[in-house]
Amino acid sequence: IDHLRLTQRVEMQLGNYVTGYLLTDRDPEEPNWADYLTAHLQIRHKLGQITIGDIRPEIGQGLLHSRQTRSSASLSTIRPRLHNRIANRNSTEFGAIRGIHLSKQYGLVHLAALYGHAFWDAEIKSNDDVQIRRTEQHSSNTTIQRKNALTERLATLHISAGTPQNHLGATIQTAHFSPTKPQEIASRHISIDGRGQWHQTVLFGEIAFGPKTQAFVTGLNWQKKTFKFHLLTRKYSPYFSALHGAPIATYGTPPQNEQGIFFGFAYRPSPRTRIELSLDRHKHLIPERHPLPDQGHRFRLTYRYRMGKKTRLQLTHSTRNTRYAPTRTENRATLSWAHRAFRTTSWIARTQITQSQNGLATGLRLQIGQTYRLALWTTLYNVSNYAARIYDFEPDVWGSGTLQTRTGKGRSSGLLIAWSTAPFRIATRYSFRKTDGSPTSSWAIQFELRH
Repeated sequence: IDHLRLTQRVEMQLGNYVTGYLLTDRDPEEPNWADYLTAHLQIRHKLGQITIGDIRPEIGQGLLHSRQTRSSASLSTIRPRLHNRIANRNSTEFGAIRGIHLSKQYGLVHLAALYGHAFWDAEIKSNDDVQIRRTEQHSSNTTIQRKNALTERLATLHISAGTPQNHLGATIQTAHFSPTKPQEIASRHISIDGRGQWHQTVLFGEIAFGPKTQAFVTGLNWQKKTFKFHLLTRKYSPYFSALHGAPIATYGTPPQNEQGIFFGFAYRPSPRTRIELSLDRHKHLIPERHPLPDQGHRFRLTYRYRMGKKTRLQLTHSTRNTRYAPTRTENRATLSWAHRAFRTTSWIARTQITQSQNGLATGLRLQIGQTYRLALWTTLYNVSNYAARIYDFEPDVWGSGTLQTRTGKGRSSGLLIAWSTAPFRIATRYSFRKTDGSPTSSWAIQFELRH
């Protein structure tokens, strides 16, 4: 039992006015079974929509709240939401606010109020300096001691006027920390956000101010028939540290905050063909371990082609470059074929750092059936070191996929068996990996009941 990771999730709907979620998650070898409990209850009332428990408020573009993914490689705008799917572990352990949230609409005026607190993994030193840490699992004495070492209490008021397509808003937020106040972390922030849409053009942005700290994010989306265009700029002052904002969630911990510009373009020359291009240039604001600030770019070019109704081909070329590291290049080809209840995906990827640092991996995934589902996969890889790593996805019992990092020389295989009906679903998964002569295995089981 000590080596098991146990997760349970409950989602419930009571009539038309109450929705509830509950999740418990226990890491291997942790002393407490109810290691982390997260839940919230959402009530629709004449006073407005009231959410009690672990929440993520939708405020502005997410500078002061919302740790939603804002990946520069994606071609989507910033869209913070009230809460993630409750089963996402990183979404609950890192960044959720436990408290009460009230949202109310008065004609064209929207009002939101929040009071709550959040716990953070942190290392508190003797000089009261605090370093926020992110731990995927709490299985050692050190990680258990850091867990929830810092408490942040928040009070937030947000008001905006206009429609969802065109509006202007303002946010006031104060924060108090215990047992000590982290150095260089502001205790209050004010932000102004807005969004405007004219035909197929959307402008959006937010700017936040605090004591000796500023941050802004702004962007433009344009779409017309076969074209999509995205432009995003961002900048965070070295110690902008709203703990629920983008600097820690996406762009690193102060003083590694970034400034940069992101460009994305999508073009569909024919109904079967789609071309996507994205370029993200970034720069750290303060040097760390080097005489000059680190800077670089991330580039991705994707070509998708639908070969009939059943077969799809995707070719991807990506590069990543920084000032103090060699350029990492990856080329990947994926071929997928689907017919009724049968799906197959084959892929091959090649990474290149230098002549001696490179990687090659190829994989095959099969899925048969829907009510009775069988999934098989295998991956062969030969990667010289971690710098040339190759990413892969394996099916998961939750119904999605798990990101895997391939490095070394070896093979990874597995199978998943699932049975889904209207009232319940049960799935079990077994995987086996042998890297550089060292075999490891893991298994998981999931049961879902719907009523």
